[in-house]
Amino acid sequence: MREGAVDPRMGQRPARKAWGALLALIALAGASGACEDDGTKAARGPSARGPRDASDSDGAAAPSKDAGPAKGPDFELRSGETVLCGYDKEDALERAGSATFSEVATATDERGFALVHHDGDGALQIEAVEIAANDPQPSVRLIAAADAPGRALLAATSQRFALLYRTGSRLEVRVLQPNTSPVTLSEQLAAPDPEGDGGERFALTSLTDRFVAAWSESGASGALGVFVQALDLEGKPHGPPRALDDVAARAPRDLQLARLDGGRTLLAWHEQDEAGAGRVMAQPLDDQLEPERAPVQLSKNTVSEARFELGARELSAGVIYQAREGGVRDTVKFRRVDPRGVVSEDELSVVKAPARARGGAIAAFGQGYAVAYRSLPSLGIDEPNIRIAFIDQHGRVVYEDQLATTSEDGGRASVSASADGHLLVGWTTTHPSGAATTHAVQLDCPGALVLCGGTPTTTH
Repeated sequence: MREGAVDPRMGQRPARKAWGALLALIALAGASGACEDDGTKAARGPSARGPRDASDSDGAAAPSKDAGPAKGPDFELRSGETVLCGYDKEDALERAGSATFSEVATATDERGFALVHHDGDGALQIEAVEIAANDPQPSVRLIAAADAPGRALLAATSQRFALLYRTGSRLEVRVLQPNTSPVTLSEQLAAPDPEGDGGERFALTSLTDRFVAAWSESGASGALGVFVQALDLEGKPHGPPRALDDVAARAPRDLQLARLDGGRTLLAWHEQDEAGAGRVMAQPLDDQLEPERAPVQLSKNTVSEARFELGARELSAGVIYQAREGGVRDTVKFRRVDPRGVVSEDELSVVKAPARARGGAIAAFGQGYAVAYRSLPSLGIDEPNIRIAFIDQHGRVVYEDQLATTSEDGGRASVSASADGHLLVGWTTTHPSGAATTHAVQLDCPGALVLCGGTPTTTH
């Protein structure tokens, strides 16, 4: 752990302009088509736990012993005397969730964060998560429970959120703007990975002026086809989908996309070699979605699950994937990807032995990355919890700490980051009763941003 060199003034959150417009946008998007406002309010309050303040089973917060009338956040993540991140009780969101559809999705544009999750009935919900004011807003029901997909992806440009999801064998995309309808990208989307290790056959990312989707289809002969498609800011396909036959021949079991510099895109996938060992491969695509070079391997050692995650900025990307050291210890590995779409640095363990972890998520943060993951019970860790780790521009983990207690089950975490040092971390906790709770915590992290090579903005 590296000590920070700054003493950020926590609690002075910069206001985001056009926040009311974002709320109205999401509400109008929900009101169109089959979507509706569910009429509920966000249950904000002590739902997220301060670091290591674990006492009860549902993940509710226990106020810090140091909390009081002094200025600053209610909860802090510290490195020595330096406050790296902070959040108030009002920055913690808690919702009735789904134990069946337990994954959440987060994204941020220049106006704020958005969170997508399933409610207790299985309907797909979205809500805006503000930064400046602590005023709970209604959730908006995007898709009713009877038609809700099991997994939905969310991406954002500066002024648009797009949702990509599966409906049976159909793949649909929808930009969350008023009077927009879903656009079908495929009628024969390949089925999820049959081995049940998290692999999914579609991906979504955003560039400055467009979205890019990727998916695999099942052909009549049983062979797979892999396609990439540019989408305009209204969600309409820009030209025909481009077939990537060389990728399809590798039978990918999970697809991921990330932006590179110059309007380029990184397509990555999980495949198995001749011996059945998993690995993560990638191929950079130019601004016309044409392959620039032959695929390269991103992972170093065997990847134990199909699902992996990408985080990216214009200068580089980062990949995290699941590994099982010694065949028994679940851990999360990281590798930095350079602008050419290749790896030139060694593999890094985000989670050191003997700790165990699953369900990692990654977001570009400063010149490095923020990684959220589910830490499992192990030597010195009595109960499962959600942790956050920061990786600097040199690929080193410079800080990690507990964010909240949770359950061992509950799907993957999700994390999104703003350019000015805010994070939104989302996850699901499952309970012995069969119920589930969706959590999200918004953190103000100027100190961590400095550790990750970024520069906090100063407001007056």
